[in-house]
Amino acid sequence: SAPIAVAIAITFLSTAAGTPFGPALAATTPGVVKESDLSAANAALSTVEHTALVVGPALAGLLLILGSPTLAFALNGVTFLASAASVARIQVKSEAAAEEERSSLATRIVEGLRAIASSGQVSILVVFFMTVSLVYGFELVLLILVSERLLDTGAEGVGFLNAAIGLGGVLAAGIASRLVDHQRSARSLTAAIIVAGVPLMLLSIVRVPLIAYVLLTIEGAGSIVLDVMTVTMLQRLLRKEVTARVFGVLDSLGVAGILLGSLLAPLLVDAIGLETTLVGVGALLPLAAVVLFPRVRALDRRASDRMKETAADVDILSSLPVFEGAHRHSLEMLAQALTEQTVDTGETVISEGEPAEDFYVVRSGVFEVVSAGEAGGTPKVINTLEEGDYFGEIGLVEGIPRTATVRAATRGLVYRIAGPDFLDAINESPTLSGTLLDGIVGRLARTHPSYEPKRQEAIR
Repeated sequence: SAPIAVAIAITFLSTAAGTPFGPALAATTPGVVKESDLSAANAALSTVEHTALVVGPALAGLLLILGSPTLAFALNGVTFLASAASVARIQVKSEAAAEEERSSLATRIVEGLRAIASSGQVSILVVFFMTVSLVYGFELVLLILVSERLLDTGAEGVGFLNAAIGLGGVLAAGIASRLVDHQRSARSLTAAIIVAGVPLMLLSIVRVPLIAYVLLTIEGAGSIVLDVMTVTMLQRLLRKEVTARVFGVLDSLGVAGILLGSLLAPLLVDAIGLETTLVGVGALLPLAAVVLFPRVRALDRRASDRMKETAADVDILSSLPVFEGAHRHSLEMLAQALTEQTVDTGETVISEGEPAEDFYVVRSGVFEVVSAGEAGGTPKVINTLEEGDYFGEIGLVEGIPRTATVRAATRGLVYRIAGPDFLDAINESPTLSGTLLDGIVGRLARTHPSYEPKRQEAIR
């Protein structure tokens, strides 16, 4: 009985308040699960969301039968309080998060846009995401009209249509987590976006409710695969310090797409009819997939070529005890990011007392480890490193200056890996590997015997 403007204002405020949750969730997930479990975690989150699309309308209907709209809204609000209490228990603090807090909103938006524009793969995923959001905005209006005009199931039938989409998401959750880790994941993504769009087109000729529910179940299956693959691929492609910023931009673009689709839907229906609008809107997703497929295939081929080029380096990294338990995908990312550094005889690679920035792997040559120790005495050679050895991990893991100097006894070659990339790789396990800790303890015993190394704390 209140003015419609009140309902619109409440909806506006609710959406505004909830907007940060999506980007925060996407940016936080890689910090609380192992990299190898990332796709499965995203699939689980999407399964919960799609399950809610099935269970939510059913519970709402039951509450309306047993109680009243007031009771239904009140209990729905309680579920948000319960969720807030649960999320408040999560404690993830990182250097990237601290930097995020220091930067301005305008800076975060600009950096998010730059990260999107700088990567062809990210740009394609963003286009897919925006297209899906636009279609979803159309669908919010069109499903109501489909239920009333084409299926003759009235307002109640809209709940069943939405529940069918949710059911499809639940059924396909397991497939989604496997496809994202497939070598040809980009092609699977293209197929998923086609599957998500075609059912909406077919609704234009359907007059039997059961067939409509089956079609939307298929759409839901394609949607969850698309959702899980898009989020997981973005999380893996983006640098951790810009992940939240990119997802913040994406969330805003997504809301804008939904808004645009919702506003355009009634205008199109009035202009060209419901059936034609269903065909046109449903065709947007397959059209985007077809238009972008050459780029997707090229990116797939490029990714495959990079994997072949770095295969030898990945094998080298995987053989190092320090990377025990690391997921192969993480080692592939390290192999693509590492740099080769040629060192002449007598040249110093790292110096005792300087800040720890990088991790090094010896590929050839002989290197001497020299240290004055914590007492500050005369520097002396305490170790010799050869092919297959590594150094630089102590300062990075312990967060302390270099405890020794490493210089080349002969001309040699080292792989240099940025410190944050190294820490991300070893942090896949809940605790640092025993091999890594034993090595740190042994090396510190030679130079800083009084220092107590960190043992059970993962460095974030």
